[in-house]
Amino acid sequence: MPINVAELFQDNQRRNEILKTLVINDIKIIKACDGQAELSVEITESMLNVHEKIHGGVLFTIADSTAGACAVSLGKKVVTLNSNINFIKANPTGKVISKGRVVHKGRSTVVVDVNTYDYTTDALLSTSSFTMFVLGEYF
Repeated sequence: MPINVAELFQDNQRRNEILKTLVINDIKIIKACDGQAELSVEITESMLNVHEKIHGGVLFTIADSTAGACAVSLGKKVVTLNSNINFIKANPTGKVISKGRVVHKGRSTVVVDVNTYDYTTDALLSTSSFTMFVLGEYF
């Protein structure tokens, strides 16, 4: 039976076990199943750097959240163990979409590749890889 990641995050939020960034930055889960996930966020003024472009930390946050959603969709309770991000293009405003997929599912680690795009133009903004440490199973 597929896991409904959005419901799982909502349940965890009620128990105070969710990343607060999903709530604070209004990150939306578009889909998350079978080791793949897509999340989006509307960029606001507070998410821009001094150059009026999306702050790299915002891109990292949505990529990290996407990697977590990919792992959770496989029933894994995870935390980020290691990550690498390459910023490709600066983006001033708008909506951002992050797409990830699990490339390795082990007993103690899950590796996820994530790309982040401008929602309107589909321009690649960043590429990243995350190694997630498995704390346990959801089922």
